[in-house]
Amino acid sequence: MSRATPDGSVFFQVVPSLKGVDGRPWGDDRYISAYPVGGRRWWVTRFRREALRTGQSARILAAPAYWDALRNHADWVIVDCPAAERSRIVLATAPFVDANILVVAAEAGDSDRPPALRDAIERAGGACAGVFLNHVRTTPPPFLKRLLR
Repeated sequence: MSRATPDGSVFFQVVPSLKGVDGRPWGDDRYISAYPVGGRRWWVTRFRREALRTGQSARILAAPAYWDALRNHADWVIVDCPAAERSRIVLATAPFVDANILVVAAEAGDSDRPPALRDAIERAGGACAGVFLNHVRTTPPPFLKRLLR
């Protein structure tokens, strides 16, 4: 695990802010971490929600400086955010990332939602690279069913 901000900039603000045991302010950059995956320049970031204290929340900021700084240090960065119906993060970050991939519950049955979200991302200035259907149920072929018994 590493810091997910090469220059201390972030794309969110935690409010109210906290102070550490030493009395110094706890920086917003301490709420996000990064993990290398595969090659050296492919990183996955993670907001450390468990570090929030009661009454704190994170607000997304329009912060192109963060994304510009990150591009100098990584070829790929994946930002996993909450579902669009629970959070506006995807729309707030859409204009600053290279592409958005929508993860949709295949069993939800609402075929209008992915195109509507794609359109909202594009209206926000972002690009939608595709849709990933999650929890797709499939029936194994007969030969595999026999092996699985």
